[in-house]
Amino acid sequence: MVQHELQRKKNQDYLWETLTTLQAGEPIYFEDSTASYQYNYDYRLLAVDDAGLKSSSKILTARPLASSVRGEILDLRLLIHTILEQDSAVLTNLPVLTVNPASSVLPNNPQGARPGQQYLYGRGEAALVWEFLEQDGIYGYQIYRSASDGVLRPYLMVRPDEGVITLEVFQKIQERFGAQSGIDSGIVDGNHFFFFDGGLKKGTAYTYRVEAQYIDGAVSPLSESVIVIY
Repeated sequence: MVQHELQRKKNQDYLWETLTTLQAGEPIYFEDSTASYQYNYDYRLLAVDDAGLKSSSKILTARPLASSVRGEILDLRLLIHTILEQDSAVLTNLPVLTVNPASSVLPNNPQGARPGQQYLYGRGEAALVWEFLEQDGIYGYQIYRSASDGVLRPYLMVRPDEGVITLEVFQKIQERFGAQSGIDSGIVDGNHFFFFDGGLKKGTAYTYRVEAQYIDGAVSPLSESVIVIY
């Protein structure tokens, strides 16, 4: 016996690949670090003699254990938009905001405010934008939110096909949140996602965190918190 060849193939495939070659007398130990948790694999050990003849061991089938923690939510950003209502009888119990005639820059970036006019605070809207790279086997993105009581709870699940930022979504974000969004068309790459939350209430602090969840039960670490005091 001259050497051993350890080979692998996906369970339903036909082509074997050699992972390592071991000389006769060497301990036969190999850790397969390139196998994906998504597949079953067949393994065999070939013994090769001086004449180049090969004989195979029994074929064994195995599947890597999936890590329970996988991936990372990157660059989570919070965008805020305030819709102002002018002279609305429905909103007479809300605080009055007077826009400074010298400036139209206001807290929470209210849209459409005109200098010198009085407005009643309307509803607030928020958008979360984040990047996630390890998408194989992803089920969705769990949004966690805390509001008036400060307790962080599961709030809504964003499915990848619904939350991915397309060119159309990017244009809508730009229209709604304006220059304060600080994002450009580079986020239209299939790796950036969004979540929209409407109806924020004045005087309430909102905290958001995001977690990626996989079909096999693995999850990402919770993202960092982003907070808005509306």
